[in-house]
Amino acid sequence: MSQWHVQDAWREKLAAIGITDLQSALAFRGGTVMSDKKRSRTSKVALADDGIVFVKHDLSSAWQATLRALVKFQKPVTKTERERLCVEHLKHLGFKSYDVIAWGTQTCCGLPDRAVMVTMPVPGRSMVDIWKDASVSEERKKEALKIALETLEALQQAGCNWRKDSKPEHFFVTEDRQVYLIDVERMRFGRRPLDEAECLKQKERFMSFLKG
Repeated sequence: MSQWHVQDAWREKLAAIGITDLQSALAFRGGTVMSDKKRSRTSKVALADDGIVFVKHDLSSAWQATLRALVKFQKPVTKTERERLCVEHLKHLGFKSYDVIAWGTQTCCGLPDRAVMVTMPVPGRSMVDIWKDASVSEERKKEALKIALETLEALQQAGCNWRKDSKPEHFFVTEDRQVYLIDVERMRFGRRPLDEAECLKQKERFMSFLKG
């Protein structure tokens, strides 16, 4: 069964860019393409009020992921739906991420097929941008890094395993010392803190992206 959900406050703004229902959302091709892959695409779209939204598409089914879920007796979901659920769970745990203002899925033979999600941008700048910006003071860089690493540690202690996606580009730090997380669809959630070896490996990988 296909689904389409949109926050009431965003219906008119999305209608103004041509998104009124699931089919128009799936067919949407406006904005600036930020990522274009075989099965997914992300576009940055400017609104009439100078606001910005991101439109993320699952262009076709990832049958391997669907089969893996079925083998594990889990409900198959699209990539964007998994991302939305991860965002909701992270917020439940007290972490910050983007707001999902609309989402929908289209099924085929009872299984998830195509999907779309519309999100708000997060505030702040990515840790990578801050670190590599020559105009940013060393004091500010060190402060942002400390906050980002504290957030990574908090995730690990909460049982959130981001594995290879524990990258500084996914941590957005604001001027008021808040951290927002993006691209969280690969996050895995456990009941116990991550072991020390895994925590160290993720921290080392995080830091490796800031070298050079």
